[in-house]
Amino acid sequence: MTSLNDRRFNITFVNIILKEGSLQDDEFKLLEQMMYVASQKRNWHVPYEIITEKIYKSNFDSNIIESVEQKLRSYEFKNVNKEFVEKVTKDILRNVELAITQKVYIDKNVEIANSKLEEINHEFEEIQDTKSKIYTDFITILGIFTAITFAIFGGLQLIGNCLGNLTGKITLSKIGGILIITSVILLSVYLILIALMIGLSKLLSRSEDRRYKFTGKVTACIIGTIIGLFLIGCLFVFL
Repeated sequence: MTSLNDRRFNITFVNIILKEGSLQDDEFKLLEQMMYVASQKRNWHVPYEIITEKIYKSNFDSNIIESVEQKLRSYEFKNVNKEFVEKVTKDILRNVELAITQKVYIDKNVEIANSKLEEINHEFEEIQDTKSKIYTDFITILGIFTAITFAIFGGLQLIGNCLGNLTGKITLSKIGGILIITSVILLSVYLILIALMIGLSKLLSRSEDRRYKFTGKVTACIIGTIIGLFLIGCLFVFL
């Protein structure tokens, strides 16, 4: 198990070999001393975990491999066994290359995961908006149908009240007055129904081509009938 002193040694060693840019003379001498100490230690190995951790936490790219190789092979370690230096150099370069490859792979997958998460969040927001819109449309449609019901029954009740006032002797004047009032009520109810149906059509169909449109002939017949009742009532009242 690595002791505290060994870990500090390894951290310093890694910081030197992964330093960006070239090393100063004193740094090369310190690296030579550390290589000598490492060669004298039993069971010392390249601190792979520290190298990997530092690469993961930094913004190193594949150029760091050439930088590390240049540091380790451009300086002549006079007091260190050449075979040891070559072995450590190869192990460090392989570890750095592996860590860089892993980092690129992980970063790519994290980016893909974040992109998918953003898409899911966007779809979730759209679902929430659609859900809220459905609730709003449902309440609006329910209100429109309620208004239609009140308009129809209210109009019929008014007509019933007018007919109920026919007491005593029935004359053409009274019948004419009821016809005038009835035609006005029917026209008002029909106009209210037209407005409510158009509003309902706009809610249920966003496409202009699929919206409900009143048939011209039917509308003309209904309005014509109401106008006819109004004119007949006027004739009964004023003649």
